[in-house]
Amino acid sequence: GQFVFYGPPDLAKVLNQKRNRQRRGKNRNRGKREKMQQAKVTSLAFGKAIDDFFLVRSDGSWHSNGNLPEGLEDLLDKRNDNIDLEFVSIGPDDEWAVKDKTGRVYWGGVSDEVDERLEEILEYSDVFWIDFGLEESYFLLHK
Repeated sequence: GQFVFYGPPDLAKVLNQKRNRQRRGKNRNRGKREKMQQAKVTSLAFGKAIDDFFLVRSDGSWHSNGNLPEGLEDLLDKRNDNIDLEFVSIGPDDEWAVKDKTGRVYWGGVSDEVDERLEEILEYSDVFWIDFGLEESYFLLHK
């Protein structure tokens, strides 16, 4: 779909970036590079500073900028920066949640209540989205 955006210049570059694709085949455009659209944005999380963000695209690719919560950065490193994400959410107090394309959900920096609730829900349901707010508030959408 379409989006409207106001924010940091680094995010504008990511949102408007095109990638080059080498065309192959037996036509006269062979070998010519063409611009192609990136996969659609499926989630965007902002961090504490204006240039802190985490963008996920429909093909599982992602782009982060600025400072990420410590546990999130550790998770991405442990997963070898896999390109299989469905969403990333970042809260105002370094809470974070990640869902990958296999349906696995990871989280950190959350209150004991959220931690217990997530574990409970994941036993019988699928998490579609989680968002974090001020004073340990959260919104959890699940099946």
